[in-house]
Amino acid sequence: MPNEPEAVLESVVQMTGQRQLDSLAESLVSTVKQMVNAEQVEIFKIDNDLELEDVVENVIKQGFQVSYGALLECLRSRSTVRLSTQVFEQIAIPILLKDVVVMVLWVTSEHLSEQDSQMLKGFSKVYENFLSIVIESETDPLTGLLNRKAFLPRLTKVAKQIKQEAIDYVLDPASSDLSAKRYWLCIFDIDKFKVINDTFGHLYGDEILIDLVKVMKATFNELDSLFRFGGDEFVVILSKREKAAMLNLCESFSHKLSIHHGREVKVTISMGIIEINSIEEPSELLVKADKALYYIKETGRDRVGLYEDLVADGSIIPLKIEDDIELFQ
Repeated sequence: MPNEPEAVLESVVQMTGQRQLDSLAESLVSTVKQMVNAEQVEIFKIDNDLELEDVVENVIKQGFQVSYGALLECLRSRSTVRLSTQVFEQIAIPILLKDVVVMVLWVTSEHLSEQDSQMLKGFSKVYENFLSIVIESETDPLTGLLNRKAFLPRLTKVAKQIKQEAIDYVLDPASSDLSAKRYWLCIFDIDKFKVINDTFGHLYGDEILIDLVKVMKATFNELDSLFRFGGDEFVVILSKREKAAMLNLCESFSHKLSIHHGREVKVTISMGIIEINSIEEPSELLVKADKALYYIKETGRDRVGLYEDLVADGSIIPLKIEDDIELFQ
């Protein structure tokens, strides 16, 4: 039986062995599917900047088969909600951090026993407790963005996805789509940030960083991964977009930041971008994007530069990396 004590213990061991947010969530879903005869297992991320009704509507718009009332009640009460019909049973279990619902585990099955329900609650609590540990290790304390440690696993995952999409296209071109949309890696920093810190103090500098992150979150979507590498250095892994749309988005972000803090400082950024591929190592991609950034900073700042375009027009010499580069310690 899958819910024998040995199997349950092994599932907990596997779950708590994860060290990245994505793999931790995947482990919870996999564990639930193994332990319960479920037709549907989902983890919904909750955007607490939205009204609860809007959160539920967004979930339904994505095509998930959930009960509006049950999910809404789970969010409002911050407690487990069960729904039974003649056809199936559903359970919504909130995942809380600092007493705020950040996710909901949703399970649909033909039958959920009381033992199943208690086991699901137990797995959710284990996930909840371990989630706080992983988040602390993967996020920047000032801005709440992902940190440098979290970067490599996410970029590696994107590269694997690109490779798989190419394989799928070769095997079955009719059912696969290799469109003009690509994944992109962007690195940027604030122009003359050291001067700002030296002139107005580090507290004022931190205020600028926090404001910048607010604009980042308002500009990029939930499929984009946002990182702070340290100081005023930020990285974004952009989800699939066509080149023109990507450049428009990045330039729009840069424009939004061109605002005055008080009467003293105008905040601008310089950004280097490269298309992500499955051939080059993550370190190579980051170094090349950084080379584009360096060129932008050396030739005027306050602009966006795409590595491939800068190489094509002769602005920079193609970078050849022969030795391994360690960037993620």
